[in-house]
Amino acid sequence: MILILWALLKYGQMFNQEISQATFAELAGSLLKDGYSVVFKACGWSMSPFIRNGDVITVSPFSPETLLVGDVVLYLRDNGSAVAHRVLSKSAPESASVLLVRGDALTGACEEIPLDRILGKIVKTCRNTGTPDIASPIRRLTGIVWARLQPIPFTLIRLAHKLRMAVRRSTSKAQ
Repeated sequence: MILILWALLKYGQMFNQEISQATFAELAGSLLKDGYSVVFKACGWSMSPFIRNGDVITVSPFSPETLLVGDVVLYLRDNGSAVAHRVLSKSAPESASVLLVRGDALTGACEEIPLDRILGKIVKTCRNTGTPDIASPIRRLTGIVWARLQPIPFTLIRLAHKLRMAVRRSTSKAQ
């Protein structure tokens, strides 16, 4: 079953019209609930730079006790779509379990997600440059720092880009 889902989603260009986000969420949720891992291609930039558009993501079933702040989870939104975002906070175990999540590239408010809407935990990402282990403690810590400092990292990236362009212009004029 995983192979069929992988085959459909690997060639997403061909199947974009045939597989809606709601259908993907239903298939992935069903497979994860049955104990299978799901592999699919990321679509979107909300988790950049840690997960980029086109990265291949592996999601595994989870138990609530194993979820840590900094993990990336696949969850079900109200509109039926599945989204992967980072856990920034967990509610106390004795209360109704709610996670605060947000994409690493987003600067808005966090979303409150009840545990029953969590489909699985992202355990691996793969892009052309290799296979970073998104679940490692250092990657989780880096992600937390990145997400907590928003929008500072993107502001610094923009400033560095502008500075680099200014240096290039001044060196080309000097020559």
